[in-house]
Amino acid sequence: MTKFAISSEGSQAMETLSRQLEQNASEILMLSDDLMQKICSINGIENSLGIYYEEIVSLISENLKIIKDNRENLEYLGGKAKKQAEWIMCMVQEGLGDSGSIGGVLANSATKAVGGGSLPSKPENGVKPRSLDLTRFGYKELPDHCLLYDSPMETDKFLIQSQGKAYPHRFQGTCGLCACANILRMAGVDVSEKDMIDYAGNTKVKRINEYTGNEEEVFLCSKHCLNPRFSGGTDCYNRQKILEHFGIESECVDINPDDDSCLKQIADYVDNGKGVILSIHSKTLWNGMPNDGSGDHAVVVTSVLKTSAGNIIGFYICDTGRGEGTSYYPAERIRASLTPWKMNVTNKAVR
Repeated sequence: MTKFAISSEGSQAMETLSRQLEQNASEILMLSDDLMQKICSINGIENSLGIYYEEIVSLISENLKIIKDNRENLEYLGGKAKKQAEWIMCMVQEGLGDSGSIGGVLANSATKAVGGGSLPSKPENGVKPRSLDLTRFGYKELPDHCLLYDSPMETDKFLIQSQGKAYPHRFQGTCGLCACANILRMAGVDVSEKDMIDYAGNTKVKRINEYTGNEEEVFLCSKHCLNPRFSGGTDCYNRQKILEHFGIESECVDINPDDDSCLKQIADYVDNGKGVILSIHSKTLWNGMPNDGSGDHAVVVTSVLKTSAGNIIGFYICDTGRGEGTSYYPAERIRASLTPWKMNVTNKAVR
């Protein structure tokens, strides 16, 4: 049996484990809900239980907490299993079938570039390009003859993977700020989520209010004192200003999800090494739910997967909203998740 087949079986086993854990989590959730109903019913017979009522409720509440904690742990383990399955297949695709050791995997996949093997020259703005062994501008051929741009899982190692960590009690809706930080990191600028919040949350720009037509000053990210989930939000123009401040010029580019060429438009930018931030509807991307066009989330496109004939199969997306870093999505799922809101595209290559 080849290493490719063995690794494929390993990936399938991880995916099966993920499904089982998710199923167990759902069953535990049902039990916890049933237990909650029992607690409520006990309240109705408080008088007959007398002095034992509070102790009984306390014991049931303690058990309920244990059940809920285990459900959350199972959901976490299920997500990790799914993530690990993706990593297994990505390692296979990046050369595992052609090498006798992991060291050989990294060395071989770095030399299989289809569109060129050297790093871009140092940008004029003074930032340094990344120097990881596997991050090479261009495509490489996978064992199944598909073409993969760059090395998304290697790139994932130095990107911010989860948002809302810098100021968890004040700023949690920082997907766009983290996306800016990740574009900058890809270009070699050492920045953090905190750096983005500290700048955007304290910098005002003049804007025309689209509803009133009046000019007003607004911060480069939203600031909601009562709900941190809505603090840290940005639009494409905010992100353009933030990137510019840290040395990366970019444009706000129109995209039409109803146009058949929209996926090629995205892929062409990535092909040229440019940083791309998409405004998407998160529930469509994550769960396949209907897209209401609200554009409630921002993600960075890190790679493209194509057939040997050049047809787009899917994209690798760094999504800080799920806290899982880089994940692969089929092309049509990306298209279904797009909104008419403009995307950010850097003027020069950041890879």
